Parts: sequence; C-alpha cells; structure tokens
Amino acid sequence: MKKIFFLICTVSIIISSCNTNDENDLTDNLVGTYVGEIHVLPSTNVSNYSVVVTRVNDTRVKMTPQDNQASTWELDIVENSSTSYTCAECGATQLTFDLSHSPNTIAYDYNNAEQFSGLKQ
Repeated sequence: MKKIFFLICTVSIIISSCNTNDENDLTDNLVGTYVGEIHVLPSTNVSNYSVVVTRVNDTRVKMTPQDNQASTWELDIVENSSTSYTCAECGATQLTFDLSHSPNTIAYDYNNAEQFSGLKQ
C-alpha cells in the first residue's frame, strides 16, 4: 500500500513539474504583423501601414514599424479579460489588443505623438 501511495505521489509531482508556463504567456496571441493606419504628429498620415509585434518575454511586447516614420518601442502588457490586453503601466503611451474580433485588432498611442490602429494579418 505504501508503494502505491508513493507511486501516486511521485507521478503527481512529475506531472505538476512538467506543466509549462505557456498558459501565463500573455504574448502568444498578440505577436504578428498588424496593418492599418498611422498618424504621426504633426501631420503624417499613412494608410496600409504595418507594425510588427514581437515577443520580448511572457508579458512584454516590442512594436516595430515598417519604416522610420514611427518609433520602435517596448511595453509590458496585462490581460484585462480573455479577449482584451492593455499596457501594464499606462502613462503617455496607451496600448490595447482586442482579440474578440477575427482578425485581432491593435490600437496604440505612443507618447502622445503616434497613433496606430490595425488588424492582425
């Protein structure tokens, strides 16, 4: 009986330790290329503009615009709901991912100087 109990405990520990942190990775559904419209102050407006979102770590993403008209930057994210993600500490930069649509959408205002909204490709 002790051997069976020990075996059950050992298997439980192994299964628990094999669990990866993938379910805690907020960036999984967010990475990709988003295409939309960007407004860069004072007067630049570009349609069909792309921004690539890449994973820095489980809770941080990097925004890379298609050219030098906009800035490359990184921001930590948090999950608001199962379909909405935003910046962890919003200040002058705002960021929202909406996964309730297909395709996913993104909207951001970087440092009150660049606004982008687009659809995931």
